[in-house]
Amino acid sequence: MTGPKYSAATVCGQTLPLSLPYRKMRSCYTLSGIRTRHHKLLSDCDHAGCHKPPRLWTFDLTARPAVAPYLIVKIGSSVGDARMTEDRVREYSSHASNIIKACCILAIGILVLYAVGHPFFEEPLPHLDLLPVVLGKGLVACLLCLLGIFLIEGIGRGVLAFGNLVCVSGLPLACGILWIAAGSIILLSLGLLKWFPAFLLLAPFIFSFFRTGRFFEGTIFCGIHWSSWLAILLFGAVAGAIALAPSVSYDDHVYHLQAINDFQARGTLWYQSHQPNIYRPMGHAAFMAWLRILCGETIGGLANVLFMIAAALLVSNTSNKISVRIHERPTGSPLHHHYEHICRNSLIGIIGTLAWVSNPQLMFFAGSTYSEPFLCLVFLLILHVLVVKDDFFQIGSDIPESINCQKPERKDLSDVSGVDTVRHTGSAMFFVGGLLAGLLPGIKYTGILLVPVPFIVAHPSFASGIPFKNNYLPLILGFILAFVFAAFPFYIRNGVITGNPVYPHVPRLFYGVSDFPGVSAISDFMKGYTGSETVRSSLPFEDLATDSKDLIDFAYQDFTDRFGMGRDPVSLLMAPWNVVLHGHFHNSKYPLQFFDGQLSPFFLVTLFLLLFIALSSKLSRNKSRVLLLFSCSIWMLAGWLSGSHQIRFLMPLVAFSAWAVPWLFSGISRRQLFCWIIIAALSSCWAITYGVSRIDRVAPFVAGKISENEYYAASIPFFNCFAWANANLPESAKTLVLLEECSYLLKKNQLWTGLLPHTFVNFLYRCGSAETAERILRKHGITHIFIPSYGKIIFSEIQDSIFQTVQSDFFSRHLKSVYNDGQYEFFAWAVP
Repeated sequence: MTGPKYSAATVCGQTLPLSLPYRKMRSCYTLSGIRTRHHKLLSDCDHAGCHKPPRLWTFDLTARPAVAPYLIVKIGSSVGDARMTEDRVREYSSHASNIIKACCILAIGILVLYAVGHPFFEEPLPHLDLLPVVLGKGLVACLLCLLGIFLIEGIGRGVLAFGNLVCVSGLPLACGILWIAAGSIILLSLGLLKWFPAFLLLAPFIFSFFRTGRFFEGTIFCGIHWSSWLAILLFGAVAGAIALAPSVSYDDHVYHLQAINDFQARGTLWYQSHQPNIYRPMGHAAFMAWLRILCGETIGGLANVLFMIAAALLVSNTSNKISVRIHERPTGSPLHHHYEHICRNSLIGIIGTLAWVSNPQLMFFAGSTYSEPFLCLVFLLILHVLVVKDDFFQIGSDIPESINCQKPERKDLSDVSGVDTVRHTGSAMFFVGGLLAGLLPGIKYTGILLVPVPFIVAHPSFASGIPFKNNYLPLILGFILAFVFAAFPFYIRNGVITGNPVYPHVPRLFYGVSDFPGVSAISDFMKGYTGSETVRSSLPFEDLATDSKDLIDFAYQDFTDRFGMGRDPVSLLMAPWNVVLHGHFHNSKYPLQFFDGQLSPFFLVTLFLLLFIALSSKLSRNKSRVLLLFSCSIWMLAGWLSGSHQIRFLMPLVAFSAWAVPWLFSGISRRQLFCWIIIAALSSCWAITYGVSRIDRVAPFVAGKISENEYYAASIPFFNCFAWANANLPESAKTLVLLEECSYLLKKNQLWTGLLPHTFVNFLYRCGSAETAERILRKHGITHIFIPSYGKIIFSEIQDSIFQTVQSDFFSRHLKSVYNDGQYEFFAWAVP
């Protein structure tokens, strides 16, 4: 080194200027608490008598109080090869700029087409007099979610304290989410999800204080541009206001809320429920049951907002860590461009943030307990942990093959203090990524399709020379461990109770066999619901003749095919375009073939960017990474196309495309970045308009103008009917619910038959007479029957004389109406 400022380096007998300015250089650096000096790294090549051309060593060292210190050592080519490298950089930059400009024009066209299909002014204006109060409460709810994220990070930091691991950005949040989610599922599996064991899960937070001077280390709140904060707070205020009202979302009232309440009240996974949809992986419900046990229903209702805000912070933080810009140095040094990791003031970060929060579907999730926000957060945490490990803990991974001087062996770095700690932390991060990946199948069945993605993303680290035992091995071990303890219990429970561990899928492979007393009836019902050919009855009653047949055939595939715009090859090829440009929230105007939600047009833009950059042969520097990202996108898109075309199942790909933004926009100028920020901001307009319409619905309740029952009555048409039943039916009553799935608010004992009429139609047809139907129903405890008014119309239109005779006699002579509001009706037996 020459001079006190270390502005030049002596390598192989020649003095070369360092490529980084002095403000980023230090005489010594802290790596996991161990001080490391330059000359130890340079000594491998600075040896006497070396007649090789000189090499330029580039140091990129950053140390901030709130962010874990990291060290990346990059070895550039010789000065003689520097001009060739410069030409390649210019070619890359020019070609990438041309692709970005073409996609910018495409993005503008997509915005215009999107605006035609989704006008701004269709949504009603909110109650303007209540808007300040509602948004103020929403902002408070957003701040509570931010505090919750910080507390979860504290729990994760306490977990890391046991292993004395470096708190890399995002790692405390990953460990905190993993600790709570896996702990809740394990307690639930053991029947111990009660208040005191749930409270003990907070214990690691105490140990986080023992990390002296590093309590804020690794937080995802640092390094986020003010514009990203503005977008997150605006999104959080609107979403938080929506989440303060009771959920009236469809599947919430089918089974999500029922599962959460059952887990909270019973504290165990091993019970029989009248709602068969509960027999699915429900890790999200376990997490929310834990949250509601400790915090109550109001704070627990903000869980999805917390997950979505955490995902937005994670996307912005990842963009700032991974984003690479090309700068031209005015000093005329041999390398006119250098690549700099942006940790603050990133313009790309706001693009990634808007790519996530601009989706109107997130506003829908804010007022619900759907599992997709939690699934997306866990998925993003896996990607963040693996890539941050790859970029911040990998030494000598970007060494070009054209280096003329002898390449230092990895064993030569063993004398550098802290390298062993770095490798240990890197392996630990792969292990944490594997644990999170093992959690995915325990959240939702679609999580199974996401499991290969972490292994694809981990491939660059493996290909660059990291030993198998340091990356894929801990990844695999972590996955197996988490799957066994945090996912497999759900599959065991499903197999024992329903006879199908992956209920309601692949029914032909499984039969409803169980040793649990009284469970054969539920097994028979479930087989009937999924269309198995081995069904004896369509209702859970074993008293029907074995030679009777169904009147209406039902296939589960036909049920899922209701969503989307067709499954022929052309429709499948056009599905990504259709789902964005023509997707609407389901209502009377837009039926299920228009999907069941709405995405941002920017999602389609990122897909096109991935496609164009992946197919470009000139982007050699970044192409390998983009090809891997494109492969992951194709895998997730193919999985979505092969199943039910519901937009919520596509949300992991939406989150993935937002996370991939730094690779798509690296190397472009500030002016182009500003253009893309404007496009991303315009794409957010529809999320704001839909959020405003949702606020219009919840404003009277959030502002305290109406009660919870009044809010339910205004939002759910059958609430008054269920409220009457809850108030007037005796505790011994058991209701057969026909043609209605959303029976959560009916607090009396019930038998659920689903939305479609085939179940009860086949039951009456197999019975052959109204007397037989009444006898079987009474035998199984049925005292009342609930049916919508349109149900009788549906039954009267079935063209079969036997069925018409049975159903007419059953409703006219064997039942009497005890409640009728014109839309919904309750029946009791004519003869008590």
